[in-house]
Amino acid sequence: MTWRTHEEGFQVDFPNGWTASVVWGVGNYGSNHMKKIKVGERLEAKLVEVGAWRTGNQNIWIDEEMVKNYLTHQEVLDYMQSVSNLEDSDEIGYNTKSYRTWETPRYE
Repeated sequence: MTWRTHEEGFQVDFPNGWTASVVWGVGNYGSNHMKKIKVGERLEAKLVEVGAWRTGNQNIWIDEEMVKNYLTHQEVLDYMQSVSNLEDSDEIGYNTKSYRTWETPRYE
């Protein structure tokens, strides 16, 4: 298992080939979604956004909507437990490549 942190959350790669992400930054679907912050301000949150994808293929997500919004601490723990128990297979996820609009070029 591998853990990675960043300014607004963390990710964990589970041995079963799935990665879970927990984020609470501005713009994420949690307590700080619409918050205005000062440079260098550290964020705290009671509600966070989570998501999970195949560690080797970020187009395969556990949920068709890709993320779950405004989860409590206990809901995050339950979500991470469920991700850690998933089968090591692309077949149980959703291929989101066709509707991930932020990766689509705006101009030809």
